[in-house]
Amino acid sequence: MDYEPFEQCLWAFVRRDYPTAAKIAMGILETGPSLGMVQVFLISMRRMGMAPDDTIGQTLHESAVGPWESTLLDVTLGRREPASVIAEADNGLQRCQALCYAGTYLITAGDLDAGRQHLRECLDMDVECMETQIALMETELLDQWIQAVPDADKEVNRLRGSFHALRSNGDHGQSIHIAHLVLALVIGRHGGFHPETGRSLNELAMAYAATGDWQQAEPLLAPALQMALLFDGVSSEVYATILDNLAQAKHAQGQLEAAEEMHRQALQSFSWAVGTDHPSYATCLGNLALVCANLDKHAEAEGFYREAVDLRRRLFGTDDLRYIGMADGLTNVYIDMGKLSAAEAQVTEIVEIARRLKGADSPEYGSRLKQLGYLYHQLGRHSDSAARYREALAIDQSKLGFDHPTAIDTVAKLALSQKLSGEFGEAMLSYRYVMGHQSGAELAVTTHNLAVLHLDVGDSRSARRNMEEAIELHRSAGLEDSVDHAMLLIGKAAVDSSEGQYDDAESTLRRAMDLIERKAGRDNEHYANACAGLAKCRMAQQRFDEADELLQTSLRLMERAVGGDAPAIAVTVGMRGAVQLAKGHWEGAEELLRRAVELLGRDTDAERKPPYIELLRDLGSALVAMGREREAIDVVLTAERYQDGLILGKSTVVGIASLAVDQPVALLNILGRPQFQSPAMVAQLLEVVWRRKGIVAEADFVRRREEIHSRDHDGGDAHSKFAEVAQSIENGEIPEDIEDLLGDVLATFARSLRYGMYPKIESAHQDVYRHLMEGWPEQGELSREEWLERLSDYAGRAGALMGNRDRLESELRILFPGEGWLGEVLQRVTLEAVRSRLPAGSALVEFLCVPALNESAIPAQGESPWGPDRYYAFVVTPDRDDDVRLIDLGRADSIDANIALLRRHVSRGDRARDIDVDKAAADDVARASGEAAVALRKALVDPLRIDGRTRLFVAPDAQLYTLPFEILPLDDTRLIIDVHEIAYLSTGRDLIPAHPTPGPANPPVVIADPDYDLALDTPPP
Repeated sequence: MDYEPFEQCLWAFVRRDYPTAAKIAMGILETGPSLGMVQVFLISMRRMGMAPDDTIGQTLHESAVGPWESTLLDVTLGRREPASVIAEADNGLQRCQALCYAGTYLITAGDLDAGRQHLRECLDMDVECMETQIALMETELLDQWIQAVPDADKEVNRLRGSFHALRSNGDHGQSIHIAHLVLALVIGRHGGFHPETGRSLNELAMAYAATGDWQQAEPLLAPALQMALLFDGVSSEVYATILDNLAQAKHAQGQLEAAEEMHRQALQSFSWAVGTDHPSYATCLGNLALVCANLDKHAEAEGFYREAVDLRRRLFGTDDLRYIGMADGLTNVYIDMGKLSAAEAQVTEIVEIARRLKGADSPEYGSRLKQLGYLYHQLGRHSDSAARYREALAIDQSKLGFDHPTAIDTVAKLALSQKLSGEFGEAMLSYRYVMGHQSGAELAVTTHNLAVLHLDVGDSRSARRNMEEAIELHRSAGLEDSVDHAMLLIGKAAVDSSEGQYDDAESTLRRAMDLIERKAGRDNEHYANACAGLAKCRMAQQRFDEADELLQTSLRLMERAVGGDAPAIAVTVGMRGAVQLAKGHWEGAEELLRRAVELLGRDTDAERKPPYIELLRDLGSALVAMGREREAIDVVLTAERYQDGLILGKSTVVGIASLAVDQPVALLNILGRPQFQSPAMVAQLLEVVWRRKGIVAEADFVRRREEIHSRDHDGGDAHSKFAEVAQSIENGEIPEDIEDLLGDVLATFARSLRYGMYPKIESAHQDVYRHLMEGWPEQGELSREEWLERLSDYAGRAGALMGNRDRLESELRILFPGEGWLGEVLQRVTLEAVRSRLPAGSALVEFLCVPALNESAIPAQGESPWGPDRYYAFVVTPDRDDDVRLIDLGRADSIDANIALLRRHVSRGDRARDIDVDKAAADDVARASGEAAVALRKALVDPLRIDGRTRLFVAPDAQLYTLPFEILPLDDTRLIIDVHEIAYLSTGRDLIPAHPTPGPANPPVVIADPDYDLALDTPPP
């Protein structure tokens, strides 16, 4: 056998000439298998930073003689823990081999001391094998070569080239043993006290530092600094560089004050050595800035970072990794200082740089998009946040797969942004997708977020169930004593508060606040959220002074966390404004509410957010209370216009809360007074009324219909689900989680009920489920047979309810066809559109019943802003020159009493049951009802001034739905029906067709006298 290639390979390996060693080893392997050469090849590849791919690894495994050899290969490939392989060795040879390859692997990974210890133990065993030769290559032969190398400077330069190549590629662990060898060669050539020795010590130190091992680095840097001081001087770049490195070591080990002082000295040395317009000066600036930031010297840190960023930009442009690193540091300082707008500009630039450098489909770009998305979240710009997360998610799913943990985490972040931006349906889907891929604490947090979403859409029952489940999951994960658990408690308190359980909410919030204070102190955003939650309870309990104090604390903490100009604090500022309103401090309320409106208005989609709309309404209330009604009209009308935009953004009734369909009470109370009316304002108000009243009317129609057909629908899906459970029980296989199973099915049904749009169906589900579980056999109240019978009954009743739900959904699809009724019709509800549908000589009368509103009332003093209901009427004619009129018709109670009196007389003859005049004669009742009819005409018809209109379209409201206007008497003994033809509408919107009317039709074509016996002139062949 020719041993020369083996010797050449051995000495190439000793010299750390890994390319040559790998090439020779591969040549030897081509002549036949050799475990030793396979290992030399693999070690050389790894130490060059070239990890073999799976194909090469598989090929090498196939060349192995047996399982033990494959195990040894796995050690070198980094697939097995070295200690476990050593423990598996059955004899001396195997132990020697395991020690050898474990040692070489540890040296490759940068743990030189442990690696050499294994190799010396291998040699001490005195076993003759190839592995002892490899061990010698790492120990004794290496020492011999170091002492006898003919041209040390040449070898040092070669090895330094390898060292810097490995560092550039990020192979820091592999670079450490190279740096050790360089240091040994330099000491052998120049001694332990020489400029080159100091340089080599610094290189080795920074190799350790690159792996995060600053404890190993610092003892190397100290003597290196002494040599630089003596040989190069304090004004040299070498001294400045090593001093800056030593300062980083101090920083990494928590010695911040010492690190700051050293960085400042290094910065001065750099200025002397290379000037202030040099990359090294910029790097030192960035290091000093980071230390200052960690010492909470944010103003200084900002200045240093800005100088460093400007310098890197000037020297190298922005497409530079170190520029990005310093820009990241500046961003973090901006965030710590609450300068989120400045941080946004910085992150936006970094995102664009990442796109240019790495590509728009790269993971690096996706990661930067998520950074920007989180910043938008902090700013309260949740739609912008969702857009960035959506884009990042597409990259994650494309590069990593749909079920990768990183992609799932991105979906979770997207869901939160969707929820906060009002995309409730999309957020619900996202949360459920995430929950299917989570467990433990992560699942607890997502379940909590889903509970908050249910609360936002008014489904407090589902919110409570999810919230309790989240808290239990978190407790089971052993995290009950954590800040995260406190945040779940804050969510539970919100559920309690929404259901009026203020004592429970306060108790829960107190627990959360104590936990946060114990774990993180008070000076944080979490404690601020707890204070705001408790303030809501106090406001609901009319304890406004306490609420104000809590809100001031919350606001102070929030401003520290995100800054005083972030949209995220707007809601808390607005709550303080609402408290001032309740206390009658109008000027203070106006100031706070204007600030909140200005802050939240910075969000790109502020007009789509209910909190922004509520802020505008509260501001309008403050202005009215101060007698500034004309200013208030503009503010409140803007709020109602935004509310309509929110409605128009939905194509179905899903997710539209009751707030969305409230009538504009404040505007009606202002514009109902003639001195504040203008034709344009009244017209805009009427369009708002039509849109809101239209939604209420259609939704009420669907709800009324739910009570019909409630027994006649089959629930096939429900039957099949419960049939499976029943069959299991009959077979004696009662599922252990039967309660959870049935509860989940019930919850699934309930979730399908349009977030509480069908309360009677939802209530029926609850009652049936409660009745079923009360008889669960484990409780001993029913036999199994009795319980099965009850289960069967439950299945039938649940199926009927589900069938009813399906029918209602079908009705909704009829009511909201295509893109939906909202999208099809509401955007076309304008005064001109309705007016164009009115025939000549007609009039539309739109009635509305709303409560009187006293904006000057002071709830803190026990005064209610709500007064008795009043009727208003809008009158619209087809004449374009005729302005819309708004008339205040007076209090509703007197009008409703007369309607009741008139209806009793009409429907029951002369019986006077339930009339206040207990012993009145029949003639008295007739006379009273006649007087009521006249009073109704005077109250409801005379103020309309519609004598010349022959046809009336009447859209009633409240009790006016029960009044037949036709029977009201006129002054000349005639009835209204004798003068006016009346058509009833639910709202003036009904005059607009469900779909746009096509263009004018062509003239009619009349076809008559068809020839039924007409045949073709030419018969077919």
